[in-house]
Amino acid sequence: MVLARLWHAKSGPGSGITPAVDRDGQGSWRRDLSNLHPVARDALHMRKAWVGVESPGGALPAPVRVRLLSRADEAVLGRIMWLAFQDSVDDEYRVPADADADAAGVFGDRWGPVVSQASLAAELDSVVISAVVIVLDDAHQGIPLLAFAMTDPAWQRQGIGRWLIEESIRRLDAIGVKELHLVVTRGNPAFALYQRLGFEVVPGKSAPEVPGRSV
Repeated sequence: MVLARLWHAKSGPGSGITPAVDRDGQGSWRRDLSNLHPVARDALHMRKAWVGVESPGGALPAPVRVRLLSRADEAVLGRIMWLAFQDSVDDEYRVPADADADAAGVFGDRWGPVVSQASLAAELDSVVISAVVIVLDDAHQGIPLLAFAMTDPAWQRQGIGRWLIEESIRRLDAIGVKELHLVVTRGNPAFALYQRLGFEVVPGKSAPEVPGRSV
C-alpha cells in the first residue's frame, strides 16, 4: 500500500486541529500555493478537492476494525513505517530507529499538527496493521496533508489503506475541510491509486519540499 511523507513543515508544537482555510464569496475553497518550495527529489504535488463525499467503497476484511490514531500508537507506527518502506522506491531507513524517529516526529508536530479527527488506525486482534496520518502544514498556511498512509506488508493489497484514505476524507469533510494534498515520487505505483481516488497533479507548481518518500 501507500506510504507518503509530505511537506517539510517547521517543527514545534501545533496550535490546534482546526484548519485555517479561506473561502471566497461563493463559499469555495482556495489556497495560495505560490510559496511552495521545490524538492530535491522528483516528486509530484497532488490535490483532491470536493463538495461532498461518500462513505468508503468496498469493505474491510471482517476481523479488521478502525479507530482514531493516538499518541499511544507511536511505537507501532514506527514498526509499520520500517516494514512498509523496505525495498520501496523511497526506502531511506537504515535501521529501525530511523522509522521510530519519524513516528516520534508525527506526534511532535514535525510536519504540522495532526488532525486527530481524520488520522486513523486499522487493527487486527489489537495490533495496528495500517494507519493514515493527516496533518496541517503550518509552514504552508495550514494546508491539509496526507502525510502518511501505510500498511503492514502482510496486509497489503487488500484495500485497507485505500479504505482508510477514503474514510479520512469523509471525516475531513465532516469538520469542514474540502481539500487534501499529498506528494508522491514520480514513477511510484501509488500514483495510480491516488488518481483513482480523485487526486490530480497541481499544474505549474513545484511540489513542496519533501524530506521523505512514498510506497
